[in-house]
Amino acid sequence: MLGETEISSCSADLSVAGIGVVPNVELARDAGLAIANGIAVDQFLQTSDPAVFAIGDCAEHPNVFASARVRLESVQNAIDQGKCAAANVVGRRQPYRAVRWVWTEQFDAKLQMAGLSTGSDRTVIRGDPPTKKFSVFYFKEDSLIGVDSINRSADHLTARKLLATGANYIGPGGG
Repeated sequence: MLGETEISSCSADLSVAGIGVVPNVELARDAGLAIANGIAVDQFLQTSDPAVFAIGDCAEHPNVFASARVRLESVQNAIDQGKCAAANVVGRRQPYRAVRWVWTEQFDAKLQMAGLSTGSDRTVIRGDPPTKKFSVFYFKEDSLIGVDSINRSADHLTARKLLATGANYIGPGGG
């Protein structure tokens, strides 16, 4: 946690707050597919019916980086899962193991996130938060599990590579 965030008021004709989504699983449920926090899929993105694959925001999959089942809401996740599912449909069996990453640009800030920071037990900050050019690296048991970068794309890209290759062990007190 970097500290408290101050929320100020502003006037507007319309305000929309989008905080997560509820997956639309009715069709899958009606078809008899297993449902959890979305349509349950295995590491190959197959549902409880091996002839049916599910991808994207509605698919809850085993995630090797989180060591848990997760449902990810991002364009990149849907693209990566689509490629993996297509390979599996044509018989080139491969588990889904893409590193989760997302980005957004908000005015003068480019926010990039890689990995999953849930369950971290240590953080390391690189850069200078007051200048809005910094990264927060998240570790669990001395291994890098995620990074949030603001205006530090090189940190983001390096972390993605480390997470993808598994070469993310830093060691006690390192960072």
